[in-house]
Amino acid sequence: MNHSLAQSEEAQGKQQYPGTRRDQRILLAVGAVSMLAAASASVAWIAFGLIAVNQFEAGPEVRTRIAPCAVGNIGENMATKERLLKKYEAEARACATDAGDPPMDFYSPFGPMIAKTTLPGSLLDRVNRYADGVAAPGKGMEFLLPAGLVTEGGSDSIAQCMARFIRRYLAGMENTAAGKVEFEVFWVVSQYAGTPSPVHFHSADISGVLYLKVPEIDAAEEAKTYISGRHAGYINFLIGGKQRFSKSLISFRPEVGDFYIFPGWLLHGAEPFRGEGERRSMSFNATVSGGES
Repeated sequence: MNHSLAQSEEAQGKQQYPGTRRDQRILLAVGAVSMLAAASASVAWIAFGLIAVNQFEAGPEVRTRIAPCAVGNIGENMATKERLLKKYEAEARACATDAGDPPMDFYSPFGPMIAKTTLPGSLLDRVNRYADGVAAPGKGMEFLLPAGLVTEGGSDSIAQCMARFIRRYLAGMENTAAGKVEFEVFWVVSQYAGTPSPVHFHSADISGVLYLKVPEIDAAEEAKTYISGRHAGYINFLIGGKQRFSKSLISFRPEVGDFYIFPGWLLHGAEPFRGEGERRSMSFNATVSGGES
């Protein structure tokens, strides 16, 4: 048993360090370069500026490649790096202010961004006309929207309208312009009292929810307690866990026309509601590609 273990460890050692002799040769070469540098610093610096040694491992052997540095593109490369980093930097914009003495500003810059707006009734009517012919009154269900419905109307189509909002979202979140927006699917969710949408996430880059109908909620019942308020059918977005000095949940009470855009990976769900009528929403999954700051 011990002999086998020793063999195994020896084999692992050989596999882990396949280039020992090669590494020794490289160290000798580096030493020679250092000696040359001591003799003639200017020549060494010129050589360093013109030559880069890139090592990469491919299978069991390690190869060494000498390639010219793109010295002339340093400015361009830096601009690219700055552009890529900039999209992750939040603006120094306060989300709330305590007007005490002295005033105190509060910032909440980290994490995903949720965009909310209100869409016109004409767009909702297009979706509802189709959904009314599919949904069964009193029976919760989900169904896909046909491609013809979401693409008809050219620049005024449902798909193009959603794409414009996605581009605005990206401009606000990452300071980038989407080069291409592709929709995977549009679907409608129809629900009645007592039915939740369990917490979940989507597989796409960007997702959206548009509320087409909302039920009648008893305001007095909603105002009784925090828990009874949840029975107004709130939509919840959550991230992380129970951590001090950090918020992990935000909730909205839906209204007809409310439209939310958010990252597809962001956990979200809808509370069940107590009330009369139907809660109906349209959702989509979209991928974005290309684009620059």
